[in-house]
Amino acid sequence: MKKCMFKFDFDYDKEKLLKESQLLNYTPVNYNNFLTRSSNETNNDNLSFVEKDKQWWDKQTSWNASREPKSKNANLSESKRIIELFKKVCNTDKIRPSFLTQKKDTEVLLHIDPGTLCKINLVLQGGQTPINFQGYGDELYEVALLNITLNHSVPIQTDQDRILFTLRFTHHSYNYVRRNLQNYFRSSK
Repeated sequence: MKKCMFKFDFDYDKEKLLKESQLLNYTPVNYNNFLTRSSNETNNDNLSFVEKDKQWWDKQTSWNASREPKSKNANLSESKRIIELFKKVCNTDKIRPSFLTQKKDTEVLLHIDPGTLCKINLVLQGGQTPINFQGYGDELYEVALLNITLNHSVPIQTDQDRILFTLRFTHHSYNYVRRNLQNYFRSSK
């Protein structure tokens, strides 16, 4: 699993992040939004994983990403604090933050994340559902760096909607970010 994920501990206000997640507008993570979102970013693949299940990716509305605050006055202080912390720890300004939601009773098909080399996920709600890296199996986590250049999926979300705060790294590899995190944070099980 070391090739796929690095779990670590750090202090953050989960309840405040959950409140901040409600202050944003969301759009479905689908084929058109992948093309729009990643067209201006480097390290984009050809979206072949989407082509394989194009009908699902075209029509899915259960997996959504935040794009912008509903109001210019939205208080996003905890997410901004976290972004600044990881910019410092990872020595980069190339971090793209967002909140992601997965509706209850839905799944996320096998895919890689286009335009992204790795990302840090904080599970704010719905942590009873694991991530599955192809060939490695299911893994639960609360905070982790994920190598999302490897095929991964999320099984059917049970119990409640899943909400994540995520920091996408578009210019730095999983190994680079992992080394920086290991120098700063304690790993968790």
